[in-house]
Amino acid sequence: PKWLTEKLLDLLRQGAIGLHSLKSARAILLITLNSLLQWLINGYSACLALQAFGVEVTLSTGLILTGITALGVMIPAAPGYFGVVQVCFQIAVQVQQIKPDPSLVLAASLYSQIVGYIAVTGMGVFFLNRAQLSLQDLQRAADQQS
Repeated sequence: PKWLTEKLLDLLRQGAIGLHSLKSARAILLITLNSLLQWLINGYSACLALQAFGVEVTLSTGLILTGITALGVMIPAAPGYFGVVQVCFQIAVQVQQIKPDPSLVLAASLYSQIVGYIAVTGMGVFFLNRAQLSLQDLQRAADQQS
């Protein structure tokens, strides 16, 4: 069908634009380092959340949890992936053969997720304010895009 062909062509065009940023070895290196740093920070953050609730884990558990969560959020879910993240935390400790009280893992997962949302939303509000934009400005820009 024509609509599907157009959609696929649009996705390919967008992908080509994204790949254009990888035209230099320096850009690829910086993007790779940035990605690794983000995975380390996320893994360490998950590790700290579990440790805060008395679950003894190592950084490897946090990194495994980050990988499992990255796969888990590909599954269609409720907004914010509530439920999916909690299952991913449980799977990560089971994979590492750690047997904590499941309620502690649940508490750590909720804590980690909520703190993450507060931090990201707070930074968004900060930069929105700094750019002297309002939510109405964003809505108008979104309406113009569609």
